[in-house]
Amino acid sequence: MPRTERSRSAIWLLLCAMAALAGCATGGGQQTVQLCAVAAVPGCSTAAQQQEQRSAVVTTEALARFKSCALTVWARPEFTSLLVHTADPETGQATKAQLRDGKRPSPAEVKLLVTAYDDSTPCRTQVLMALLPARPDIVPILTGTFAKARTVAILLDQRKITWGDAARRGQKRLKDLQQEVRAADRRWVADLNASNEAETIQRQAASTALLRYSVQQQITNPPISKPRQTSCGGSVNCRFY
Repeated sequence: MPRTERSRSAIWLLLCAMAALAGCATGGGQQTVQLCAVAAVPGCSTAAQQQEQRSAVVTTEALARFKSCALTVWARPEFTSLLVHTADPETGQATKAQLRDGKRPSPAEVKLLVTAYDDSTPCRTQVLMALLPARPDIVPILTGTFAKARTVAILLDQRKITWGDAARRGQKRLKDLQQEVRAADRRWVADLNASNEAETIQRQAASTALLRYSVQQQITNPPISKPRQTSCGGSVNCRFY
């Protein structure tokens, strides 16, 4: 698999995990960001290509750190009892049993849920700050998703909804997130492609102008040879070209 494709596959999997963990035991959504591929242009990379490359690196690193941070929190022994209510961290998908769960969280589970959510806050903050320079268009979408997840966590904390209610809301959040990110991706790809095309046209025009200038210089200003001096006899010097 080409390097670029491997990079995008890794980003895809990390985003899925990120969206699942963002739900904090409420069936969080799956983000489906796909970085665009700007057509390669011979010679130096265009600004759009450089932006795509930087975004890919920054996004991959940011999401890897987020996944590691969130999984570290949820791997703590005290949160083991909550895992049965947690969506798959790799896909964001809840099981049928989780969707049908009619139980409300116990007081002990509520306490653990609040602790887990609060302890995961630095993970969410870090990934948002890291993504800001790479994909600023995605940040508002993620903050909205995180806000929805927080609302569900509060309702669970107040024991106003069941685990199944939370899981179903998580799946709805998943669908909404996918649609919003796909729309953002289309706009992002269009902007980069337009920028890439415009710069490519400018470069081609500049190359053509330089070529014409070079040709004109050769015609109107032929190379000037230095005079060759020789003796014509006696003390008279003749100059030949």
